[in-house]
Order: sequence, then structure tokens, then C-alpha cells
Amino acid sequence: MVFTPSNRRSDMNLLGAVFLALGLFLFTSAPCPAIDSVDITLPASISFNVTDITKATTGLPSPCIVSYSNYNGGANLRITIQALQDYFTRPTEAGGSIYVNYIGWTAGSPSQGGATYSGQLLDTDNAYVYEGSAVSNSFPLTWTLDPLDPSVCAGMHVLIAKWTIESL
Repeated sequence: MVFTPSNRRSDMNLLGAVFLALGLFLFTSAPCPAIDSVDITLPASISFNVTDITKATTGLPSPCIVSYSNYNGGANLRITIQALQDYFTRPTEAGGSIYVNYIGWTAGSPSQGGATYSGQLLDTDNAYVYEGSAVSNSFPLTWTLDPLDPSVCAGMHVLIAKWTIESL
């Protein structure tokens, strides 16, 4: 390659950009010490086998167990849940919808103290499930689907929710 003043400048700019990118990579990829950490097990899914729409249905597994260990954080660990839509996705366009507030849970006592909260799933806000300061803990949740409207069609209805874990 023959270097001329015009491509020498562009080569130097390219070389500078490579060093700058490498410097940014080294700077941003440095490991940061973990300030707050926890190992947690949450239910990935809950299913409801509805055999009679006029009666409440208990979710499976029943109860599901929420557990955590090795909490190394602030004064309290808070667990909340929120639906990401206001009703279940229907299997077909026909039939009625199952609204998110048809889902509720009963929280059992935590094994190592703290507070659990029974409640109803919301799409507008996080619903409190647990708050406590124990290093390790577990508690049962029993999920319930309220009786359904007769217009709801049979089939798999899907709802996505997110868990939020906070160190306070």
C-alpha cells in the first residue's frame, strides 16, 4: 500500500478509533463488585385446569414455593408481581376475555420471618408478594382463578407477568 497524505490521515483516524474502541471495551468490561445479590426460585408458570367455569379453580402446582438464599443486600428484600397485559390472550377471536384481576393468590407464612401479602394480579401496578430481611427464606403461594363468564371459550388462555426483585 502506498501512503499518501490523504490516506495516512484516514489510517491514523482508523487506528485512533480502534484504540478508542479497545479502551472503551476494556473500561466498560471491567467486572464490578456485586453490591446486592440473592439466589431466588420463582414459579415460571401456573396453570389452571378449569372443569367448571362457575367455580373458582386452584392453580397448579399448589402450592408453589417461592424461595431465596444468600441474600446480601439492603435492609429488606421485596418481591412483587405485575401482569404485562390487562387480559389473557384468547385461543381464538371468539368468546369472552379473562381479565387479569380474575387471578389472585394466598401467601403462606415465610419460614424465616418477614411479611407475605395475599392479593390480586394487576396490570397497572406491582402487587406486593413478600418483604423481609432474612438471608434465606421460603413461603408458599396458592393461586386462584375466579369463576369465569359463560362467554369464555375453552382452550389455552395465556397471560404473561413479570416478577420484580428489589433490595431496599
